[in-house]
Parts: sequence; structure tokens; C-alpha cells
Amino acid sequence: MPNYQVLAHHRVLNYIKDVKIENEKTRIKEAIESLADYPFSLRNMDVEKMKGREKTFRIRVGDHRILFSVDKRIESYTSPR
Repeated sequence: MPNYQVLAHHRVLNYIKDVKIENEKTRIKEAIESLADYPFSLRNMDVEKMKGREKTFRIRVGDHRILFSVDKRIESYTSPR
């Protein structure tokens, strides 16, 4: 099974940097990094398809939501703004 490349918008990186609680920051980073092991990594996560958006999903990490889409043609993830 191929590993996917995870691409994050610079706003995502700035948001993570601004999270005050280190434990939450670590959990968010780990969740984003685990997307490279799609689809196996999603089995242990709270994942929902986003209504009104094509091929867009969200992962819940505590009070935070991570939106992502999967492009199987180029094997990459993107995190929208």
C-alpha cells in the first residue's frame, strides 16, 4: 500500500504553532502525519465526510477539526485553508 504525501496550507502550520497546550499540539501533529498511511490510519480516528464538499473529510482531535481531501491520482493529501 503506497504512502501518501501530506500537504498543509501555511495557515494550518500557523494555527498549530498558536495552540497553547503542548499535548493538544502534539496530538494534532500526529493526526496530520498519520494521514500518510491512508486508509489504515483512519480506522482509529473520528472521521466524517463533509456535507456540501466533494471528497473532503474532517478528523476531530479534541476541540480541533482537521479538514482534508485525498487525491489518489497523485497520492497526496491537502488541508484546505
